[in-house]
Amino acid sequence: MKRIVLGLALLLAFAGIAQAQTAVPVTSSAPYGTDGEAIPLVYPAQLPSYVYVNTIDANVYAWDSTHTTWFNATNFRITVGILDGQPHRITLYLLDYDHLNRNEQVVITTPQGAQLTQTPVTNFTNGVYLSWIVTGYVVININNTGGLNAVCSGIFFDPPTTPTPTAMAPSLPQLIYSVTLNITPVPGAFSYKAYRGTMSGGPYPMLVGTTSTLVNGFYTITDTTVSPGNTYYYVTTSVSAGGESGYSPEIQAKP
Repeated sequence: MKRIVLGLALLLAFAGIAQAQTAVPVTSSAPYGTDGEAIPLVYPAQLPSYVYVNTIDANVYAWDSTHTTWFNATNFRITVGILDGQPHRITLYLLDYDHLNRNEQVVITTPQGAQLTQTPVTNFTNGVYLSWIVTGYVVININNTGGLNAVCSGIFFDPPTTPTPTAMAPSLPQLIYSVTLNITPVPGAFSYKAYRGTMSGGPYPMLVGTTSTLVNGFYTITDTTVSPGNTYYYVTTSVSAGGESGYSPEIQAKP
């Protein structure tokens, strides 16, 4: 996965995908975070090389010197990409530290919004760990269903495992290769276009038959005309009342 800042736009490309996007709940026990972890207000995050993590709409707060949290009055998201093609155990630590009788719903989806699993959480003043075996790229939604703020106090990563699932694992879909471009909305733009070349620096013929769709705060354009093993070079443009913008910086993807 590649992330490139385009001034007003953020372009994410991930080749999808030779690996299914799955999240299977599992019963787990300590230790957590043998590969790495991300904890609010602890910088830098100690992340393994195989993972991409980003929080969206999450504020940070310290109850005291050792208890911190991400929070939002309604909901926030943690995007996670497992990049090494292996299943890994991912664990969230949820803590209702100040005993405010919080209730939450943890919903894991694909980047396109398809729900993979959901878990209600109540009575967690002493803290609770929730674990899943995850492959691919997923979005963890922390939703407030009662009390003050949705909260999460850490995410932990562990090596590939062969889990005993607490729920039936979804069957793997038929393998389809594609590249999805995620574009952060540009003020004033009402549509976006994608261009693809087979050589770095162009030329970039426009991708025909594609449209930009708003999903989880990004405009997505999916290229389903790719072949595995080939390298493609993408640029995007935004369209506003003033016309079409220039090309974004080039990124490459190899499904």
